[in-house]
Amino acid sequence: MALRAEPDRQRHVVEALRRWEIDPPEYASLLDPFEYTTSANYVVPMLLALAIARGNELVDAIPRYSSIDHAVNFQTLISALRRFDAFVVPYFDRPTFPDPFAEELLAFEWRKAERRHLVESFEQGIWHLVSDDEGLRIHLSAPMRRSALHLVANAAAHAQLPADVRRRMKRKPGPNDDLAGLAIAAGNDALGLLAKSCPKAWERLWAQLPFSPQLTVGIRALALSLAATGDRWFPPDELWPRWERFARSRRLEPADREAFEACLSVHTLSPEQAQEWGLQAPFLRLGRSVALWPFAFHVMLPDLGLISLLTRHYEDLWSRTLGSDLARVADRLAGRLASDRLAVAARRRKKDVGEADLVVLDRETAYVAVV
Repeated sequence: MALRAEPDRQRHVVEALRRWEIDPPEYASLLDPFEYTTSANYVVPMLLALAIARGNELVDAIPRYSSIDHAVNFQTLISALRRFDAFVVPYFDRPTFPDPFAEELLAFEWRKAERRHLVESFEQGIWHLVSDDEGLRIHLSAPMRRSALHLVANAAAHAQLPADVRRRMKRKPGPNDDLAGLAIAAGNDALGLLAKSCPKAWERLWAQLPFSPQLTVGIRALALSLAATGDRWFPPDELWPRWERFARSRRLEPADREAFEACLSVHTLSPEQAQEWGLQAPFLRLGRSVALWPFAFHVMLPDLGLISLLTRHYEDLWSRTLGSDLARVADRLAGRLASDRLAVAARRRKKDVGEADLVVLDRETAYVAVV
């Protein structure tokens, strides 16, 4: 059955969705009863519980390639939470029944994100509106379809895991083979490329941070361990004794409280920071409490998420150390990729064209990749 492109109808759809963003329907009146403090203390933990329930559904329904779904779920939650500045402390850890208002508010924010996603997907050429004898449908552009390269990428990603992690994944699970144990075994392995490409800048960065790379792994593992307990809300002083018990049980490198609090702060975002920076963290600072967000590592690789958080929380230090030398990573990648078939150039600039960190030419196919 032949597919027919529908550019005019696609343009009308995009225009209609854009008008909705410019002149949205009135929704504020539904929020009026929830503007006072007591209702905020009720609605905020309800919103968190519903978003976590949705995250669990995503894990079950889309075990792989679900990073965008988890990202939208989090940003939907953040947009809803920012409506309740009066929040102080949660009235409960988890609800007995879902609240219809909170469900509708999250659905409202989700639909807003969905409309933006539709517009961007059409305008960036990821999707196209087409039709056949049965009517209109959205068609994925050919360059965006999955290929055998995805299977190769999965195998390559597994081969790059630390040997201890691969062994743990194959053997019968032991007492410390939970997700926290895997996080500890993996360490900061994915950051090895940065450390080897810019060793001096890497050392200067960690020498001036108030915590060690090992502690970032511990905080990450602690978050995964807490997620398994079902606990979601913590008074600020409760996480330190939790960490002490966890560190002893896993025989982790000891850390003083000042270093722990500084490292925890990097892994914690306020709703304002989360929305402005477009990042996720395993902990949210809400009122006088800290809330656990158990899906932070479903969006970015943990080490990539750590680097993203460091560049924001320690922007000046990052710029003076690793940030100023980061282009050298391209040199190391170029050295690793070069072969008889691939010609690779790093850090190239061409007048009136621009600059590229990495250019890769496949001599057999004549394809060029520019990063």
